[in-house]
Amino acid sequence: MITIEKISFKSEVDTYPDLSWLGEYGKQPRKWAVDRKYHGGYNPNREYRYFYPAWPPTDDMAREKKVQQWKDCMRNFDRMEAYNQGQWCMLTVNAVAEIVVNGTIQNIHSGYLGGIESDSDQDYMETIAAEQLDELRVQLKELGFTDEQIQKAEEEIDA
Repeated sequence: MITIEKISFKSEVDTYPDLSWLGEYGKQPRKWAVDRKYHGGYNPNREYRYFYPAWPPTDDMAREKKVQQWKDCMRNFDRMEAYNQGQWCMLTVNAVAEIVVNGTIQNIHSGYLGGIESDSDQDYMETIAAEQLDELRVQLKELGFTDEQIQKAEEEIDA
């Protein structure tokens, strides 16, 4: 006999996230690079001096657009610096069902979704949880569980 013992959500820190959408650090000055020496918190013994924004202004942009683009670059710089100071992190999230097969506990899980900012708003986090739960439901149905069995296990999530 196979039973669902419980369904839960698992969230873990992504220790090697891809933050290239913000930018990257380097040793050499470049056009549009942010010099960290003049923006505080720079330690020359263990850090790169420059931040290269992912989407710097381009020569063909109108002046107003360049100004706005540079403001966006600085927001991304501040965001990356906040990440480095531990003010936020990237997460992976998934839904997990603990099932028992002939007395042996097994875990079935949705596909992990990564790239989630830890300080995302509650509505976004709830949307992700719902999507992961939907993925898990599909897998549990493929294993032969009924809607009623799955729903009963889901009721225990918030209990």
